[in-house]
Amino acid sequence: MTDWDAARTAYISGRETYAEIAQRFNVGKREVVRHGKNEQWPMQRKAFRENVAARALKSKANRETERLSRLMENAERLVGHLDKITSDRNQFFRHIAGYSTEKSEDGGRVLVMETVAEKADTKAFRDCSAALNELTKAFRNLFDLPTGEQKRAHNLAVRKLSIEEKKSHAGVDPEQYGIILMPESGKPDTDGAVEVEE
Repeated sequence: MTDWDAARTAYISGRETYAEIAQRFNVGKREVVRHGKNEQWPMQRKAFRENVAARALKSKANRETERLSRLMENAERLVGHLDKITSDRNQFFRHIAGYSTEKSEDGGRVLVMETVAEKADTKAFRDCSAALNELTKAFRNLFDLPTGEQKRAHNLAVRKLSIEEKKSHAGVDPEQYGIILMPESGKPDTDGAVEVEE
């Protein structure tokens, strides 16, 4: 006697055809087709696959959420460390002492500190700047934030598309006219570029 529950489960959860199920359970293909049609095996297979895909996506989303959460916690810790470093004024300066010797009253020599100078520790500044730069990149990647240059390029592309659409609606031949986008007056950005005010 054929175990139709097992046959149905094999079809729904696998990739076998009706013919392969018939061969596997040693029954005629017509019998498998009849059971499949009456019990709606293809529809159940589709629902099973959608359920598996949804669970897989949820599992992937959970893993990604954990990874992003750890990255954010690490970034917060790094910001805390950088805050401590930058609040310590002496962190970025080296103290250089100059020494000399003088005669003592008993005729011996005594080591005397003459001057103490502070010199900026450029290596510490560079290291801190590099850490801040890497942290900024990590946050940009984490939250998919565009840079200033990417924002400007996007804004220009949107404006160009808008002008092209207006020209096409007005019946202007695009081959006859071109578009030259000039930066409008605005405040210079930190990198020297002009920020366009919309």
